[in-house]
Amino acid sequence: TNSFQFVKLFDSILNKVGQSIQEKARQNALAQRRAKVEGITASTEEGVQESSDASESADSGMMGEEERQLWACIDMLVQSKTIVKNITAVS
Repeated sequence: TNSFQFVKLFDSILNKVGQSIQEKARQNALAQRRAKVEGITASTEEGVQESSDASESADSGMMGEEERQLWACIDMLVQSKTIVKNITAVS
């Protein structure tokens, strides 16, 4: 019963952490989109237009530090859940 309680608690905490990370990532993505739109609007109002295609293709080819951390955390969560699931299946 103790192992079952541990697994249930561990799974619950991992779900909460995952949801928290997802929410933070959504907020950051929304803030980046807003900043980009505001930057494009400001450039257009000043009469200076830059090619957003070139900057987007450069950005899409490189992962930012925050994105790497997010994927590392997702990987850790998935691996942790898999390990716990395998351990409980054996017990």
